[in-house]
Amino acid sequence: TLDACFVSSSGSGDVSLGGQSWTIAGRDEGHGMVIIVPGGGGASRVFWTGSGEGAGYSPLICRTVQALCSRGGSKLPLGEHERELLQLAMDRFPAGIGAEGLYIVSRERGNEPVTLISMNGSRFNRVLALLLRHRLGGKTQVRFDDFRLVIDGAGKEDAERRIVGAVREIRHMDSAALAGFLPLPAPEGWKFGRAIPPPLFREMICADHYHGGDFLRVLGATGVSRITPEKDLR
Repeated sequence: TLDACFVSSSGSGDVSLGGQSWTIAGRDEGHGMVIIVPGGGGASRVFWTGSGEGAGYSPLICRTVQALCSRGGSKLPLGEHERELLQLAMDRFPAGIGAEGLYIVSRERGNEPVTLISMNGSRFNRVLALLLRHRLGGKTQVRFDDFRLVIDGAGKEDAERRIVGAVREIRHMDSAALAGFLPLPAPEGWKFGRAIPPPLFREMICADHYHGGDFLRVLGATGVSRITPEKDLR
């Protein structure tokens, strides 16, 4: 039984609570209460994971993870089990990550992909991946998640230098240049998309779909450093 104020309903009799789907089994309108049972809709996104295409964890959560890695742990008085779990999570990243910035992880062999640590969330990393692929050209492939990009095919000898150079070039782009490089979604998916002049449509996509202004602001204040891993990334 729950206070109705704490229930987010989709209008179909199902509600989202604690990242899970529940079905309303009864209501007490006089007391503003509802009775819920586990639903069949499976898990739903919890509030800190964001929403929309390509949305992963909130950038705030990702940057907090970076701060934890930089500090080597939490300031909170965690129990032994919780500290072990936190350490396992931090061990997925190489040592040497600072509280902010991007980090190129030095390769042991020239034919390995290059890892770029970017704890800015999937939305930011998606735009960076698209622009790096364009800047590096050739057969470059870029994969990404909330915390890193993995760049393959950027070269055997000077890949790390080329990637750092590409990031610095992207940092000096303005919104108009950014809009010119990012791929456009189908206009049918946007209200009045076909009626909007192509230059304006491209500008709107950059601002509202890719959040280009936020991307340029964050990247412009972000440095790029190189670190040598002491352990393998998993």
